Amino acid sequence: MTNNFIKSEPISSVMHSYLKELEYRMQHKGEALGLLTGIHALDEKLDGMRGGEVILLGARPAMGKTSFSINLAYKVAKSFLNEKETEKNNNKCVLWFSIEASQTHIVQRLVASKIPDIHSWLLRRYKYGVNSYKEFEKIADIGQEIEQLPIYINDKLSLIEDIEEEIYNFNQSRHIGFIVIDYLQLIKTQENQYREIKDYDLIAQKLKSIAQDLNVPIFILSQLTRALESRTNKCPMCNDIRQLKKLGSIDKVLFLYREYYYLINDEPQLKPKETPEHLEIRREEWRRQCQEKENLAEIIVAKNISGYTGTVKCFCDLDKCEFLDLEKSEEDLPDCIFF
Repeated sequence: MTNNFIKSEPISSVMHSYLKELEYRMQHKGEALGLLTGIHALDEKLDGMRGGEVILLGARPAMGKTSFSINLAYKVAKSFLNEKETEKNNNKCVLWFSIEASQTHIVQRLVASKIPDIHSWLLRRYKYGVNSYKEFEKIADIGQEIEQLPIYINDKLSLIEDIEEEIYNFNQSRHIGFIVIDYLQLIKTQENQYREIKDYDLIAQKLKSIAQDLNVPIFILSQLTRALESRTNKCPMCNDIRQLKKLGSIDKVLFLYREYYYLINDEPQLKPKETPEHLEIRREEWRRQCQEKENLAEIIVAKNISGYTGTVKCFCDLDKCEFLDLEKSEEDLPDCIFF
């Protein structure tokens, strides 16, 4: 689907683009160049998500990858909608490939994230979805807001060749501004019409080619190997990305980590010769730590070709798909920069 001939740019054109970027930075001091996550400390490190970039978010199950992507897609789509109202964009939209969850599931979680007193698990638990017409009216009202968002969801494709074709066909009629794919390990490649295989490095290369060709950021989620569960320190590292041998096609690698997930399942038990009183002291400390960590997430920027690396702490509520700023601390300062 890509062009047969890649246009080589003269250095004069590249210099012109570079000067335009410098001028923009001078006129908009402190503003990131790319799309924003809405988490200020993270946006400072990333300098936004820019056209041509592939950004990977990796995490173990139940860490909140899909919640984060829902929150991110909503914020980006809202920014596109606001730009459209001020005539600053050309009808940009978010194209979302949900290979694991259905379209209805995504919408359900979007709805739950915008209603303060209805959580997504409640919508699934009720036999009829809601308990009353009052709740139904709340959902309908929120639905009117959500259906205005420039988000398009595809839950039918899993072959990278089909995803690539859909992206290019879709872009002929609409202006894609951001692509989300959930998630890498569910994508297949097709060696021939009879055999589907999984080649994650080839998939990453194809995504990079699409991102550069359309000048759009692609945000892809990834499972991490369960081997990290056996480590004492369970913070993810680049080696934990399942089956992806090379990271050359990935511009930015982020990891989502919640210590609470492991802490809540590690209640102190009575040790040999330990008194019940001492056990209760340890359990009280464990309960305090659980309460302290329950809504705390860490976003680890492990690779970033255009900005800083390091760890950003943020508030999270997975039921509401919320990821918000914490107050700045010394830990939010950048560690190093790649040029």
